[in-house]
Amino acid sequence: MRADLAPLAAAFAEGRTADARALFGEALERHRADPDALLDLATIAEAAGIGDLALRTADSARRLDGGRADLHLKVGDLCRAQGRLAEADDAYRRAAALGGDAEAALAAIAEGTVGMPWLGPVAFTLAPGVVRLVRPGASRRALVSFYRAPLLLADDHPALGYQSAYLDAREVVRLLLGRGYDVDAVDTDDTPTLPDGAYHLVFGIHDDLVRHRDRAAPGARHIQWMTGRHPEVQNAAEMARIADLLRRRGGAYAPKRQMARIGSELEAIGIADRGILIGNRATLATYPEEWRTKISLIPVCAGRIKAPKPRHRLAPPEREFLWLNSFGAVLKGLDLAIEAVLADERLVLNIVGLIDQEEDFLQLYRDALSGHPRIRRHGYLPTDSQIFQAVAERAAAFLLPSASEGMSGSAATCLQLGLYPIISRESGIDLPPSAGRYLETCSIAEIGQAMAEVVTMPADQLSAQTAICQRQALALYSRAATTRRLDGIFRELLG
Repeated sequence: MRADLAPLAAAFAEGRTADARALFGEALERHRADPDALLDLATIAEAAGIGDLALRTADSARRLDGGRADLHLKVGDLCRAQGRLAEADDAYRRAAALGGDAEAALAAIAEGTVGMPWLGPVAFTLAPGVVRLVRPGASRRALVSFYRAPLLLADDHPALGYQSAYLDAREVVRLLLGRGYDVDAVDTDDTPTLPDGAYHLVFGIHDDLVRHRDRAAPGARHIQWMTGRHPEVQNAAEMARIADLLRRRGGAYAPKRQMARIGSELEAIGIADRGILIGNRATLATYPEEWRTKISLIPVCAGRIKAPKPRHRLAPPEREFLWLNSFGAVLKGLDLAIEAVLADERLVLNIVGLIDQEEDFLQLYRDALSGHPRIRRHGYLPTDSQIFQAVAERAAAFLLPSASEGMSGSAATCLQLGLYPIISRESGIDLPPSAGRYLETCSIAEIGQAMAEVVTMPADQLSAQTAICQRQALALYSRAATTRRLDGIFRELLG
C-alpha cells in the first residue's frame, strides 16, 4: 500500500468512519487517474466492509485501463462477493480473454437457482451476454432485451433500491416466467450469441425489437418498453436548455441525454403489438395519435427510502431544498436551480446525484459547486442510506425544473419521503389539486419565487400540502402498484 493511504486505512481500522470517508474522498480525487492507486483504495474499502464503494472504485480503475486482466478479476471478485453474478460473469470473461486465470470462477457461477417472489427458486444458466431462466413445464420462450444484472440478485439486494429500471426488468421477467415462458435475458443494445430457436415473445427497449426481429417465431408478440417522451421531443428540449444556458453564461456544455437512434426506435414502436410507457397523459401526448391506442401507461416505481417523514417533520425549521437526479444536469434544470439560489440568501440547496461525471457542468459552475456555504454537493447517495435521510430531514422541498421526463422516479421518491414538490409539468408527475407547485416556465425568477414561498409558508400549510402529496405518492408509486398494472397489461395481451 502506498504511504499516503496509511492514514485512511488506519481510520477505517479504528472505526473513525466520518474521518475515513473524508480521507477516502480526498484520496479518490488525488488518485483519480492512477489505476494502481484506485486498486489500493478498492482493497481498503473492501477490508472495511464497504463492498459497494470498493466495487465502484475498482470499476473506475478498470475504466482507466481496460487491458489489464487483474483489474477485471478484481471487479469480478467484488461483484461475486455481492451476489452480482451476471456482472461477475462479464468481468471474468473479459479477464479470461486477456489471459487472466478466471476459468474456475466462471465455472463456479455458471448455473444455479435464484429466488423470485411468488415463484420460489428459478433455475438459471449463464452464457456470454445471456442469462437463461427456466421453470418446469414452460411451453413458450421469451427474449427479453432489457437488463440482465438484476435478474440474479437477491430480492433484498441493495442495488434494487436505487435503480428503478432494475426493479422493472426483474418484474417483467418474473411475470413472464409466471405465465409459462422460459426467458433468455440480454442487455439492451448488446448483440450476444443467442441459443438456437425462435421466440414466442420479444420484449425490448430502445430499438431492440428491430435488432431482434429475426428471432421471433411467426405470430410472436412484440412488446416495447418506453421510458420517456417522444425522442425527438426530448432531444429538442435538452438542446433548447443548453442553448439558454450558454447564452446566459458562455462556455461549453455537451448534451448528456440525447437519443441517438431515433429512426430505429420509432420503427421499434411501430413493430410493437403493445407499448408500455412510464409516464402520464402528457407524456403519451408527445407520441403520434395513431400509436396512442396501443400504448399502455404505467406508473414509475419510487426508490427505496429508510422511512417516510412523519407529519411533524414535514416543515423542518431549516427549510432547505433538495435536487435529486442521476445525470443530465441541464436537462433536469440544475443550472436554473443553482442560479435561483445564488440570487436569494435565504435559500440552501442540497445536490444529490451524478454531476461529478459532468466535468463541463462543474467547470461552468465551479464557484457555486466548490464550497459555497448555501450550495452543498453530496455526490451520489443511496436513497435508503442514513446519509441521504439526514439530508432529506433538513429539506422542506425538492426541485425538478426538468425539460423532459417520462415520469420522474426521483420526484416519486421525494414525494414518498415527504418533500414539498416544485416541479415542471414535463416531469410526468400529476400533483393533487391545490397541493405542491407546478413551474409553468421554469425561469430562474419563477423557481426563485417558488422556493421563497416555501421558506415563508406557514408551517401548518406547508405540512398539510406536503402530506397530501405524500399520501398520493405512497399509493401511486409503489412497487405493488407498478406490478399490478404490469400484470394487468400482460394478462390482457398474453392471456
